Order: sequence, then structure tokens, then C-alpha cells
Amino acid sequence: MKYSSVQKQSGAVLAISLVLLSAITLLAAMNMQRAGLQTRITSNIFHKEETFNTVLSDQDSWYFDLSNRNLGDPILSAPIRQFNLDNGTKNYTPVALTPLNPSGSSIQIQVDNQLIMTEAVRGQNSLAEGDEAGNRVLFRYHLWSRGDIAGRTVDSSTSQYQVSGISFPALDSSKNSLYSPP
Repeated sequence: MKYSSVQKQSGAVLAISLVLLSAITLLAAMNMQRAGLQTRITSNIFHKEETFNTVLSDQDSWYFDLSNRNLGDPILSAPIRQFNLDNGTKNYTPVALTPLNPSGSSIQIQVDNQLIMTEAVRGQNSLAEGDEAGNRVLFRYHLWSRGDIAGRTVDSSTSQYQVSGISFPALDSSKNSLYSPP
């Protein structure tokens, strides 16, 4: 029987395969880390959009309620009486509005709403009810809403703000009348 001679092997294939396997493992770990970061970015964008839509929906509901005469009159009259006098000028303070029903969001979002009266604009003379002459006044408000995800620390990067302007004309009851506002 004739046996072939065994040649001495140096093990280069084993070393090269271990280096290639290590490089592939590092690339896979880096890709997994990148995928995790992209998932966090996508989740943050989703939460920000969800908060924005919830605040906008809440503000639309308030706008509808304020446009309704039966519901809006008591709510719109409160900010007119909320002011501080500073050297004879009125500085109106915000009136907090009670939260509306929560939306069907998958995350819990806390929405704060405030109604702030801005300076009223005097209008033209008009004939009031009961043949009394008076001025028209255009009352202006800002409906301010802020939404945050419940349980998160409040900061400007995660909060969503919405501000809408609301105005309605009314008679100036303080002119040519026995009524004087408080």
C-alpha cells in the first residue's frame, strides 16, 4: 500500500475565515444599531404628528362650541372680565378651558386650552335694540392650545402649539346706556 505524504498546513484559511466572520458580525451589529435608531426617529415623528392632530382636533371642537350661540356666550364673556389694570391699561389674563373628551389616540395626550382676549376694536355707530345708539365693538380672542404626551417632561421640542384667532361683533353696552361694565 502506498500512502500519500501529508504536507504541513499553516492554517491560513482558518485565520482568514475568522477575520471575515468578525467583519460580517461588526457590520450586522452596526446595521442593527442603525435600525434601532431609525425606529426611534420614526416613533418620535409619529408621536409628534399624533399630538399635533389631537391638539388641532381639540381646537376645532372648541371653535365649534364657541361658534354655537348657546354654548359660546358664557365662555366668551369670561375673558372680558379677566384682566389686570396696569397704569390704566387692561392686561387681559387667559381663561383656562376645561378639557374636552379625549381622542381615540393610541398614546395618552394631555391638551391644555386657554382663551385670551386681545384688545377690542371700536367700530361704526349703529342703532341698537330699543332705539338706543351705540358703537359696535369687535371682540378678539386667541384660542391657545398646547398638547404633550402624558408622562413626558414638558419641553418646547415635544410640545405642539396651536393658536387660532376668534372674533365676534357686539354692541358697546357702556355707551349711551345705564349699564357700565365692571
